Amino acid sequence: MSRTREFDTEAVLDQMVDVFWRKGYDATSIQDLVDSTGVNRPSLYSAYGDKERLFLRVLERFSARFTQRLQEPLQTEPSIHKALEQTFELHIERLTHPDFPPGCLIVNTMHKSASMPERVARRIAAGANQMEEALYQALRRAQQNGQIDAQRDARALARFFVSTMHGMAIAARLEPNEHALRDIASQALSVL
Repeated sequence: MSRTREFDTEAVLDQMVDVFWRKGYDATSIQDLVDSTGVNRPSLYSAYGDKERLFLRVLERFSARFTQRLQEPLQTEPSIHKALEQTFELHIERLTHPDFPPGCLIVNTMHKSASMPERVARRIAAGANQMEEALYQALRRAQQNGQIDAQRDARALARFFVSTMHGMAIAARLEPNEHALRDIASQALSVL
């Protein structure tokens, strides 16, 4: 007869997001996760699997809480300029929020992990591609609606905005200066 879990798997997952976000994939040990969550090692393995599978769940949780929210204005706001402003504002809000670790879990992982497993690397690349695709689709709609020149390379613009957001995350990791991040966003928006 199996035991009933005595912890909230979603709340524990949120705690693990925080640990990985602060320390990175390579530097986070299972013991770090045990210490931060209060859940013993066998229970963590039973609920989430090994470190790689656990981190994949962490990435899914992070995406559901943060990345998908960044994409909402791109899908719902008819004005491309307003959609991008809102997306950047949400990004800045997350990057400078005092309750969150500095930077971005995904960008931190890309820059701090010397040897991440292939499945993790693919998941991180897929996340970046999803953001690029959301930007691309919004830019294409804006071209079709005459908001931006149809001759502009929408794919290149989408890549530029993703790269800008990654750069903002790196800058915020070093110093979460809201004013400086708004300056970066303003300059990025000026390319439209």
